This record gives sequence, C-alpha cells and structure tokens, in this order.
Amino acid sequence: MWNTYTDPPHDSITAMQVFRLIRGNVDPFDLFGWFATIFEWSSTYIFLWPQDGRMRKEDVKGVYNGSIFWEIEKQGKKKEN
Repeated sequence: MWNTYTDPPHDSITAMQVFRLIRGNVDPFDLFGWFATIFEWSSTYIFLWPQDGRMRKEDVKGVYNGSIFWEIEKQGKKKEN
C-alpha cells in the first residue's frame, strides 16, 4: 500500500493519496465497504490531524496497534508539567 500510493521515501501519506488508495481498492458493488473505508481513513486523519497534511506511516501503524494512544498520553503529561 505505501509503496504503491505514496511518494518516495514512502514514509507518509496525504489525503489525496488516501483518496487514490480507496478508489484503487474498493469493490464497486460494495457500498457499505466504500462507506466503511472512507469513514475509517477520515477518522484516522482527523484523529492524527497532521500539521503538514501528511500522516506519518508510524502514526498510522500506531492507530492500528494502539501505541499512538500511549504517545498521546505522554505528550499530554509533558504539557501538564
């Protein structure tokens, strides 16, 4: 996915690249799949809300494996101190 739809060095993905990824991987007759995929990627983008518009590969992986939530907690604790 990253090597096909992102630009080198393949370490981040933009909203437009996500749109192309979705269009390239959906079944045209699976309307629920379209909705679910768009919802999933949109919510991930909103959750991460990258300042430069590029979601980092490690951040996206972190959403799926849960590690990003620990990092966000650490950042919140640093801001409190």
